[in-house]
Amino acid sequence: MRINRLVLIIALGFVATSQLFPICASAMSGNDGDALRVQAGKGGASALQQLQKAALIGDSVAEFELGLLYYNGQGVPQDYAQAIQWFRKAADQGDADAQYNLGLLYDTGHGVPQDYAQAVQWFRKAADQEVADAQYNLGVLYTKGYGVPQDYVQAIQWFRKAADQGFAAAQYNLGSLYYKGQGVPQDYAQAVQWYTKVSDQGDADAQNKLGSLYYNVSVR
Repeated sequence: MRINRLVLIIALGFVATSQLFPICASAMSGNDGDALRVQAGKGGASALQQLQKAALIGDSVAEFELGLLYYNGQGVPQDYAQAIQWFRKAADQGDADAQYNLGLLYDTGHGVPQDYAQAVQWFRKAADQEVADAQYNLGVLYTKGYGVPQDYVQAIQWFRKAADQGFAAAQYNLGSLYYKGQGVPQDYAQAVQWYTKVSDQGDADAQNKLGSLYYNVSVR
């Protein structure tokens, strides 16, 4: 599970979303880890002990699942510092979702001092493993200049990667960047293309943008 949050970028209407999902890989299967986490979260002492034992011998799924339990305060007292500890252990073994979650915790300052540079580092590791949420959030950080120099070209690159995976918010942001000519030459036809992809998913903001473009601009 990934952590869900919203950060509004007013100028472009960008919304950075992130959310914790239980996707892991190790000697313990992801399904087994999920099942143990659910049981432990409901007060199952045996399930919690199994996760703890597996995590202590370096099982990345167990480490990840313990991180979720501590983040959510399920079956254990909520403890962001403990969540960070276990996510980091899994992330250091290459778990993409743990890397993503670390990026988010550094971005929000939960369990650690807020550190956008660290957020960028961990989001990039996850993004390189095709985690669309991480690719999207990198685009947002490049747009805002948090943890990296502001760079609309880089933002376009990461939004496009997420958009190509069907990530609606990234598609919307590409439309906005093409509309404003930030990071790319202004191109209303491209803006329409990306807004249409989001509009077709029922997004009212994208539908309004399309209506405004067709009313005010000659789109070819």
